[in-house]
Amino acid sequence: MKTISLVADIVLLAIDEETGKLRSLPDRALDYALAGALLAELSLQEKVHAEESGLTIDAAEPPEDPVLREVFTVLSRLEERDLRHALSRLAADGPDFRRRVVARLVEKGVLREEDEEFLWVFHRKRYPAADRGVEEAVRARLRRAILDDDHEPTRAELLLAGLVHACQLAYLVLSDEELAGNREHLQAMARSDAIGRAVYDTVQEIHRALLEIRTYTGM
Repeated sequence: MKTISLVADIVLLAIDEETGKLRSLPDRALDYALAGALLAELSLQEKVHAEESGLTIDAAEPPEDPVLREVFTVLSRLEERDLRHALSRLAADGPDFRRRVVARLVEKGVLREEDEEFLWVFHRKRYPAADRGVEEAVRARLRRAILDDDHEPTRAELLLAGLVHACQLAYLVLSDEELAGNREHLQAMARSDAIGRAVYDTVQEIHRALLEIRTYTGM
């Protein structure tokens, strides 16, 4: 997909291609990964500039893509343009963005929509792969970016690898042995860009906070 490709890549990896259901992920990880991917797309299109010091709107004209245009408008209206605040604002709408991207993937024939009945009364949607080649291409691109020492990853590849690492989806791309041997490398990729750093640190903070709550309450 040419439009919002980083977001589509994250969504494709997050959905089990067999069952069509979302994989089990750390709390809020996918929402923040999608927020980071949306922000990264705007940055790659030179619509915004993101640094630890803050977020700057670089363009007067919003992007053509309707989802990115909405994100651009939200960011333009923020009174506080702290990077972490911007990500939190976008992550709050993560489920809606995910549904819209899934609908586009269905429209393009990458996923197919199925209606699943459970308890004889209730219905829910699931989205198994219709064209597995698209997700396989995402995995191949990530493997090359992570494992090929002769390949110089693009900024988009670094961002994608960092977001995948942040939401703990790297096991879908690497074997257990490869994952164990590349943890430091993945960490470096995740922290090579201000957006990736902000997403990774936020997800880690949420995870630590939830662990403390569960430890304290005995849950």
